Amino acid sequence: MSNDFSIIVPAAGRGLRMGKSLPKQYLDLDGSPILQLTLQRLWQLKPRHLCLVVSKEDDNWSGLPAAADCIIANGGATRADSVLAGLLALKLPPEKMVLVHDSVRPLFRVEDVQRLIEEVGTSLHGGLLATPVIDTLKLAGAGQTIASTVDRSELWQAQTPQMFPAGMLQQALETAKDTGLVVTDEASAMEAIGYQPRLVQGSRDNLKITTPEDLAFAGFLLNQVAVLEQQVGDS
Repeated sequence: MSNDFSIIVPAAGRGLRMGKSLPKQYLDLDGSPILQLTLQRLWQLKPRHLCLVVSKEDDNWSGLPAAADCIIANGGATRADSVLAGLLALKLPPEKMVLVHDSVRPLFRVEDVQRLIEEVGTSLHGGLLATPVIDTLKLAGAGQTIASTVDRSELWQAQTPQMFPAGMLQQALETAKDTGLVVTDEASAMEAIGYQPRLVQGSRDNLKITTPEDLAFAGFLLNQVAVLEQQVGDS
């Protein structure tokens, strides 16, 4: 696997759905801040650069050992603004690949990201980790009643990292901003300018920690991994 790529971690959000005064990326997970665990695992990929994008008022990151070697940029009001700030801070040649990863996805599997990097290569379309939807989906109608059952056969749930050429991603995000298009991930910005990012199957435990229930489940998953590692070590 080539390490000729950089990583941007947008971490300027407040995470209001968590119901805490502290931004969710700094909440404790098994004895460490979530962001510390995320950055630790991202460094295992051996990127050329790791850019952490934080709000101007945030200095919590400075106490994280895994942030010591990060390039720090100040984020904006939206995720797209923050990723753009990261791209500008990195100053990459347009053909260089960049991965964008959620600050609150600490449980991604390194081997999944390695597969993403290998499968996407230097494709202008880029790609992202995702999983096929397995639950039955319902389209809501008036009064929160079911309007129809949605065909899930071609539906995937997007995850991160998402990987694109730096120049193409910057163009896509700037175009979305200029046209007023609200994008919730980098792939949707690329789609809007005509690209078709590749879906690379990831793992369902690549959980985005958004609610208190997510935090509790992530703690359970971490403990299960620790138990399995201990069993392997004792065998």
